[in-house]
Amino acid sequence: MKTITIIVLVAVVLIVGFVYLNSNKKPHEPTGTPVALTAEDRSSVNWADDNAKTWAAWHTKGTRLVNEGKHDEALYSFQQALVAYPKELSSTAPEASRKSWKEVPTDTYLQLGYLYQKMNKRDLALYYFEKFDSYIPNNQSVKEEIQKLKQK
Repeated sequence: MKTITIIVLVAVVLIVGFVYLNSNKKPHEPTGTPVALTAEDRSSVNWADDNAKTWAAWHTKGTRLVNEGKHDEALYSFQQALVAYPKELSSTAPEASRKSWKEVPTDTYLQLGYLYQKMNKRDLALYYFEKFDSYIPNNQSVKEEIQKLKQK
């Protein structure tokens, strides 16, 4: 009888673990259409900290491409922004920038949420809105988007 009890307990633990791990998985994400950063893209982010210039250039390019309706190219740009996001700002960054700095690219998470909404990829939009919300939980418009996506 003890052996059966142990087997049942192990099975329950494995099932609960499997359900938990799969509930937190990121949905499959498509790759965007590759584009390159231009000298103009790089020069348009002179405002950014030295360590964040590449991230800012990709992020800004992605935002511009969304506004132009070039969603696949914007997706690639935001994916590059995620990779380029620096672990820290330079020591010369203004105090205000250092205080507001997050260890993750929350601005890019937010833009990916909106982009995936425009691309009718609800699971990915929800994933990125929830990711943003986990770092900045008081954004009411994001909470509303999350609720709308969960109701559909």
